[in-house]
Parts: sequence; C-alpha cells; structure tokens
Amino acid sequence: MSTGSIVCGLHRSGTTFVGQILRKAGVFVVHEPLNERFGMAGVPIAYPYAEENNDSFAGLIDDAVFLARPWNKDVAYIQAKGLHRQIYALTGGRSGLRWGWLRLRRNLGVFPEYLCLKDPFMTLATPYLIKHHGLKTVCLIRHPAAIHYSTEKQSWRFGVKNLLQQPELITRYGSDIPDEHWRQGREHAAASIAVLWKLMIRINAPLAKEGGRLLMITHEALCMEPQETASKIFAHLQIPFTSTIAQFVADHAGGDRAEAINGKTHDFKRNSKAIPSAWKGKLSEEDEKVIVDIAGEEIFKVYGPT
Repeated sequence: MSTGSIVCGLHRSGTTFVGQILRKAGVFVVHEPLNERFGMAGVPIAYPYAEENNDSFAGLIDDAVFLARPWNKDVAYIQAKGLHRQIYALTGGRSGLRWGWLRLRRNLGVFPEYLCLKDPFMTLATPYLIKHHGLKTVCLIRHPAAIHYSTEKQSWRFGVKNLLQQPELITRYGSDIPDEHWRQGREHAAASIAVLWKLMIRINAPLAKEGGRLLMITHEALCMEPQETASKIFAHLQIPFTSTIAQFVADHAGGDRAEAINGKTHDFKRNSKAIPSAWKGKLSEEDEKVIVDIAGEEIFKVYGPT
C-alpha cells in the first residue's frame, strides 16, 4: 500500500511548516521516517539516493513508502530523563506513535484519505519516489547560505561522507565535482551544505521542469507570499485549500520578528517576510565565497543573479 504524497527539501527549508499546514487541513502527516536517529529502525545514512529498482537504497525507500519497518525507539540521542525516557523507549515518541497507529490502520484497511510523508531526507530519492511509486511530491528549496546560517544556529553539521558513500549518486550527478570541493565539504560546514544543495538541485530541477508530479517551491516564496504559495502546494497535492487554512497560514506568517525565540528548532509565529534575508550580513566572507564557488551555477539557475 502506497502513501499519498511527499513533502521534502533540505533540512531548515520549511518542510515542517508545510507539514503543520497540511496537518491543520486534516492530512495524516508522518515526520521524517528516514531520519537516522528519530525515524524508522535501521536507517543507515542521511539523504539516501535512489532512482532505479536496483539502486543501493531503493529497498530502504520502499520500506518507508510501505511502512514496512517499525519505528526506532533508541533513547541514545534524546534529552528526556526518567519516566519520559522510559515512555520513549516503548513508543518512539510522538512520531513513533503516529507511525505505529498508521501501520495498524493499514492492517485494518482504514487508511487515511490524505497521507503525507514529510521528510527532508527523502530529497535525493525523488526520482525513485516518482518513477516507481507515482507519488505527488513537493520539494522546498531554500538558498544554501540561509540553510547554512540556520544550521549553524542549531549547531548541526552535515557530513559529506553520506554522499561519498553512494557511488550511484556520484556517478550520475556528481562526477564533475572537483576533489577540492569534496575536501572543503569534509572540513567546512558551509561547503558541506553547498555540495548537498548542488546535488539536490541537479536531481530535482529536471523533475520540476517536466511539469508532472514534482512541484518545486522556494522557501523565499513561501515566506513572501505564504497564502498564495500554500495554495499552490495544496493544488498540486489535490487537497482542498479552505478559508480556514488560508487564515491559519496568515496567522503564522504575521509575527513581529524573523529569528526564533531562544534558538528554538521550530518557531512558526514569525514575520515571514523578514526571514529570507535574515542570514544576510551574518555569514563570514569565507563562508559566502565557498558556497558560491561550489554551488554558484545551481544558485543562479534557481535565483538568478544575486
């Protein structure tokens, strides 16, 4: 049994906010089944790539789509203590409970009318999800400098070894990336985001141009025109966009600040029109240069001259 739709895009690109909007509309949203630490059991790598049936991680993607694996309940990476920690070990937290409930509903033959896997880590697997599962997909794109700025605030670091361990990905989309850029990606956080972003655009931009199952939406458009952009997403996923949902979007885009309070991972009541430029002037010249050096061609394709 296949799921209904996918919302993807690199981490810190707005996928969680879109998931919140969809959930408000009654969509059953599953959060990050391909998260190595907090997703399905046995996910071996961040951002697995798949395009053909015989690709290394095609089976992993199938397991996510068909809900084939149980949820990971490992407490090694959670901060909860005492009873909360014990509960997590039994349930896998809220996401684990939703996953388990969804698997039960599948077995009972009472699947939700609208179902969405909201998962940044599916972003390099969109060719497989579309070609072999026929899933409607929304891919959110955010400027790589903004992603780097946001991840730095969270003290997150992406390792390019996740990419280098996938020969099919490198052969098809990264064979021309020079060794120097890979070296920079291993040593510098900004470069690692730029390499990942470059590959993401190379994979998803051609799918978006086909005008079929993949809709590419920029995070900047979602921030500057939230209601209009959300309406496009809903139309693509064939979900009714009601006045209640439009008001929900407006309410969560009309805050008085661009930055999250106290570094919160997700803070949805902000001034959305100020968010796209929040990173500008706050990165080092070195970070901005390395991002442009590595991903400049792809940045130009998406954003034009900046």
